[in-house]
Amino acid sequence: MYCDIESQRATRVLSATEVERVSHELLDAGFVEVTFVGGEPLLSPELPVALRVLAGKASIAVFSGGLPGSPARAVELVGQGVDRLVFSLDSGRDEVNDRIRGRNGITRDLLALCAALRREFPRIDLSVNSVVSRHNVDTLADVWERMRPYAPDSWALTLVGDNFTGSPREHFLDRAQLETLYLRDVPALARRLSADGAELVVLPVPFPFLAAQVPMRSWGEAAVRHRAELDRELELYAAGDYNRTFVTKCGCPLVGVDISIGVGGEVHPCSQAPMLRPDYVVGNLKHARLADVLAGDALAGFAAAVPHPPCSRCWAPSNVERDRLLQVVRGHAAS
Repeated sequence: MYCDIESQRATRVLSATEVERVSHELLDAGFVEVTFVGGEPLLSPELPVALRVLAGKASIAVFSGGLPGSPARAVELVGQGVDRLVFSLDSGRDEVNDRIRGRNGITRDLLALCAALRREFPRIDLSVNSVVSRHNVDTLADVWERMRPYAPDSWALTLVGDNFTGSPREHFLDRAQLETLYLRDVPALARRLSADGAELVVLPVPFPFLAAQVPMRSWGEAAVRHRAELDRELELYAAGDYNRTFVTKCGCPLVGVDISIGVGGEVHPCSQAPMLRPDYVVGNLKHARLADVLAGDALAGFAAAVPHPPCSRCWAPSNVERDRLLQVVRGHAAS
């Protein structure tokens, strides 16, 4: 449901030689963080090629939903230069997470991988990502309890939104669930994770809280001061328009900076799922150099036309590097 697998089946993927070249081009272009997502990156035969080029020169993160069988190969891969592991877990209850993730036993396999990696690499940055839908919003605390023994450094809660080929509208939180999540559950979880020495990340952050720099633990109390704006924002969230307020007021700070490169070499102008569509591809690295794509007319035209229709459904501004985000929001406030 959340991973772009079907659209890759007929794709002519980048060869190992092309992966090596593109990895060098990422470094030459000044990218300092590279994230591998899936599908399941730890199954990719080209991942070791990229790691040989990028390790020690860029921060490398890998998302994993768990692997069947022994975790030994994954442990070996991580040892080749991965700095951060992000485990996708949507419920702390095996049967629920297995159903959401679409394979019996995936939760058991993920936890076995997590345990093996934590044993082998006790200092590695280990994070958890949970997609929040109406099916698991009431049991989110179970995820943290399940992962807490492995000492995660952070936990990201990401509201369910556009995937790649379908519509998740039936999975959106309703207005009452959003109110409870943002004003009761998130503040409580933020305090809980702080006590455990971990960080809570929430995607998206309602624009009134973002602009006022309200800490998550205080969102419940702050709601009174921002009630009218917050009501409008949560109504948009209930329809999946998570980014409409931000992108309308502030534009997008991510175009050309937070890009996505598909398995077939296609370059998307940002990394967010609503934009990972063929009609927004700005170049292909099978036929062009990354530097030329980044300096090309297609990307410049895309940036000039923001906001595009899918931009309203993005989560990303809440996850922009903090100093850069504050510059953008302050620039809006001063204009």
